Amino acid sequence: MATTCMALVLGGSIMLPATAATFSAPHDEATALDSTYIFTAPDVAAQFPGGDEALDQYIASHITTVIPDSILAPIKQLGGKIHARCIVRCVIETDGSVTGATIERTTSSLLFDNEALRVVSTLPSFIPAKVYGRPVRAFMLIPVTFDY
Repeated sequence: MATTCMALVLGGSIMLPATAATFSAPHDEATALDSTYIFTAPDVAAQFPGGDEALDQYIASHITTVIPDSILAPIKQLGGKIHARCIVRCVIETDGSVTGATIERTTSSLLFDNEALRVVSTLPSFIPAKVYGRPVRAFMLIPVTFDY
C-alpha cells in the first residue's frame, strides 16, 4: 500500500433494504430453491472469510492511490486532507463469488468510484448467504472510504 493512501471499510458489510426487484422475508423453501431470486434479507447473511476485519484489511491492502502526486502534494503542504466515501452494491452468488458491482452511493469522483469498483470486483469468494440452510444469491453493500 502506498504511504500516501489509507483506505478503510467502515462498519463492514451491510445488507440492502428490500426493493421491488428483489425478494425479502417472509420467504419459503421453494423460493430458496429458485436460483433467479436475489435476497435482501436471507436467514444467514453472506460473510467474508475472517469476518469484517479481514474484509477491511483486504480492501485497504488492495486499494491504490488514485490522486496524482502533482495534485496531492500541494494539498498536503497546506495541511489539507482529502476524504471520500462510496458504497458499492454487489451480489454474492451461491458459490460465494462477487458479481454485479455498482456504485450505490457515489463520492462524486470517478477516480474514487472506479477504484472502489475495481477492488470490490477482485474480492475472493465469500461464504454465501443461506435461506433454509441452502446457499442463495444475496445483495450486499460494501462501504469504501478513502483518506489522504
